[in-house]
Amino acid sequence: MRVIKNRWSILLIMTVLLLVWTAAAAALETRTGDIVNVPAGYIRGPLFVSGNNLSVDANVDGDVFAVGSSITINGNVTGDVIAAGNTILINGTVSGDIRTAGNNIDISGPVGGSITGAANSITLRDSAQVNRDVMMFGNSVTVRGPIQGQVMGSSNKFYLHGPVGGDVKIWDVQNLIIGPAADVKGTINYRSANPAQIDPAAQIAAISQSAPPVRPETKMPGQIPYGANWTGAIFMVISGFIIWGIFYLLFPQLFPRSGQGDYGSFLAKLGWGFLTLLVVPMAVVMVLITVVGLPLALLLLFIYILVLCLAKILVADYLVRLLAERNGWNTKGAVIASFLAILIIMAATARIPVVGFFISLIIASLALGLVVAGIARRRRPPTASIESV
Repeated sequence: MRVIKNRWSILLIMTVLLLVWTAAAAALETRTGDIVNVPAGYIRGPLFVSGNNLSVDANVDGDVFAVGSSITINGNVTGDVIAAGNTILINGTVSGDIRTAGNNIDISGPVGGSITGAANSITLRDSAQVNRDVMMFGNSVTVRGPIQGQVMGSSNKFYLHGPVGGDVKIWDVQNLIIGPAADVKGTINYRSANPAQIDPAAQIAAISQSAPPVRPETKMPGQIPYGANWTGAIFMVISGFIIWGIFYLLFPQLFPRSGQGDYGSFLAKLGWGFLTLLVVPMAVVMVLITVVGLPLALLLLFIYILVLCLAKILVADYLVRLLAERNGWNTKGAVIASFLAILIIMAATARIPVVGFFISLIIASLALGLVVAGIARRRRPPTASIESV
């Protein structure tokens, strides 16, 4: 009876998540492979490209979804661009919004909407005129092109060298550098321990600096001591370990061990998970438009939130399986100790300022990617698996 219930649960999750991809991928023009080149011409989108090295030279009437190691978009896009990869170059005009995450992001084409980016290095060239807002999270952020709306974000080094029509809000920055071409119509608000480096030629309406929060070393009367904010992390580790243990008490045959098979590409799971992270909220809104779809939308949202809540557990379990496969572990002791260590590391690093945001983003994306990849593996022949991209 337990096996039957488990199968029905898997079937339910598969059905709901497939609805997400159906809503996002209906009438998609799909290109996959190790090296994918979409030649110059015209394509009616949405266009989905996945692989290792991707280049889109065609003009796309619709949205572009891209997952790969190296992504270059030279054509013009009338819709949005949603991309996840190591290196992302966007040279063409994008009429909609850009939502992207990677290691290096370089945007030189005009953008009709807004930009949201998370990466180690992010650069907006002089030709990258943005008609709405820009939100950037990274180690190094450079903004040169004109921005009609606001500039927001957080980074270690933030270079502002272009005109901004609205406010600039930098929530956490080590070094804010304002170059001679900067012309900010609104107010610059930044939080940093260091004063901004402002070129005398820069034009600024107003600037305000706030100091980062001070971490008290001693407890004052009525004050919560520093370290109490780690209570949530400790609780997460304990509860996560208990949930993981209960699951394998119920399903001991699934316990991680060597010889359970190939677990596919890490980057592929991460890329698919990032797209799922962005697509699910849009799919929920689309389903909510119809009264009949209300229960299904609520169920989809519930599963989405549940996966995000269990993200660290799912990712730690996946990493333990990789270690067990690589090291030939068949004993429970090594697996349990490794799972607990990975869970503690993730809980600790996710609370590091700035860096913790990227770690949490990777964990959430990978958890969703694991779910999507598992569904695809069950529904498709091994040669057509989603892991091959």
